[in-house]
Amino acid sequence: MHSTSLRFFIISVRRAELDSSTSPPRSSPDPSLTELFRSRIQQSYSYDSIPIHQPSNNENIDNISVVEDGEELEFRLFAVPVTATSQNQVPTQKVRLHSPSVGDQTAGFIHPSRNSSYYFTRDVGEARQVELDAAAVEGEEILRRARTSWPGCALPWRVTKIAPAGLRLGVSISNIDSTLALRIRRTRPGKKHRVAMRKQAQKSKEKKEQAERSLQEKIDAEKEKRTRRNREKKVKKKAREKAKKAGLNAE
Repeated sequence: MHSTSLRFFIISVRRAELDSSTSPPRSSPDPSLTELFRSRIQQSYSYDSIPIHQPSNNENIDNISVVEDGEELEFRLFAVPVTATSQNQVPTQKVRLHSPSVGDQTAGFIHPSRNSSYYFTRDVGEARQVELDAAAVEGEEILRRARTSWPGCALPWRVTKIAPAGLRLGVSISNIDSTLALRIRRTRPGKKHRVAMRKQAQKSKEKKEQAERSLQEKIDAEKEKRTRRNREKKVKKKAREKAKKAGLNAE
């Protein structure tokens, strides 16, 4: 077994030391280290001074005149909020638009140096004239074709004809009624209504099956009756033939 010994160290602290407001004196920096840091910073970084251009009074006047000469329009970007009050008025945001100044160039084609043959055709050959006549369409031809009916291209079921005064009131009401009816049909009935519908459907099914069974029984009875009559006719016919043969034999 190993024996373990515990030692306690007791340190006494006075209340005056805890409540003391004095702080330990600060250590003053070493002047040699401060000088060394400054020298290294000066070696690592360098500073350049750039002169600032101060515009003269003449330049300011020229700039102001250029802005004032142009025609500008002022628009309100956004409307004033409805909730804004006189005490808390939101500043209006505006934008200014100015049209560009008109140049000194004369109006005309972008490339005025081009020959007129680039835009106009003159003195074409006979073959070229035939091609142009085949490709060109006159105004009278366009009007004549507009009055021509094309049954294969007509889709009357896709065309909605609207009167100059708009749709009639009856059409709108019918559309609303059909929409409401469609919504009503799509709603799911309640539990009691569903149970009643199932019972009604079951009764209708049983009634239909009973009618089918009655009809089938009636058909079977009629068929059995016809079969019995045919059998009786055959028996009577055989009896007559047998009696006839017996009379002939007696003679």
